[in-house]
Amino acid sequence: MSHYSVLMILGPDVAPDDLAAVNARIDSLLAPFDEGKDVPHREIMSPDDLQTFLEFYREKGLPEQLSHEHLAYVEDWNNGTDAVIVGADAPPASIAYTSTYNPASKWDWWTLGGRWRGLLRVRQGAAVGVDEHWRAFPVLYGEEPSEPGTADVARVGDVDWEGMRTAAEALARIDWAEAEAVSGPDRYWRYGIEGEDTLDTYVARRTGGMTFAACNGEWMERGQMGWFGVSRNEMPSEDWDAAWWRMVTSLPADTTVAVVDCHI
Repeated sequence: MSHYSVLMILGPDVAPDDLAAVNARIDSLLAPFDEGKDVPHREIMSPDDLQTFLEFYREKGLPEQLSHEHLAYVEDWNNGTDAVIVGADAPPASIAYTSTYNPASKWDWWTLGGRWRGLLRVRQGAAVGVDEHWRAFPVLYGEEPSEPGTADVARVGDVDWEGMRTAAEALARIDWAEAEAVSGPDRYWRYGIEGEDTLDTYVARRTGGMTFAACNGEWMERGQMGWFGVSRNEMPSEDWDAAWWRMVTSLPADTTVAVVDCHI
């Protein structure tokens, strides 16, 4: 129930304007992180999860304390199988079970561009990739179309990275000014303004790492994305910004990159 942006690093052998090859490479790189991929492994319920489980089934007549009666309900609870009680001899006890949920999952579907259509600002005449479906989408729904000179896929050397930062700063200042007329939670949900933000800290965050995550087969992200756009275990903004720009500036100019809209 959250969307977030990912910079996909596709390598030099994928032409930006060959969308079939672009999408195939993205699909291959993202495959290990598919929420729908079955990855059998053993897990142990955390203390918080166990407490929630026990409270739920206590209301259905099971004992208040963990017992073997609970094991028959683990599959109903989280699709876990082969459940056993562990730690009974050295409390706290818990339940171990086999799960097929991919522990590396990051997405349940993705699309090229999407909500971040046209994020890459490119030089005139560059070979680029544009998802035409998402270019038409904003017009159909009364939103502003993507700007000319932007793309969803391009070579690193054809992207105006500093121009992207400048455009992001201009937009951040416009959003900050608009938010002056807004109060309460809407300042965060509509504009991403956090409680202690000043104009300077807000602009700095908006002009830092241009995407939430990056992937070249390995995954790098600011934090773990959860429902409704809430991130957990998020690294400090300045650390992510530095890491993101260090990564981008280290890529060879002929490397093809793409911006993907991921959902989880």
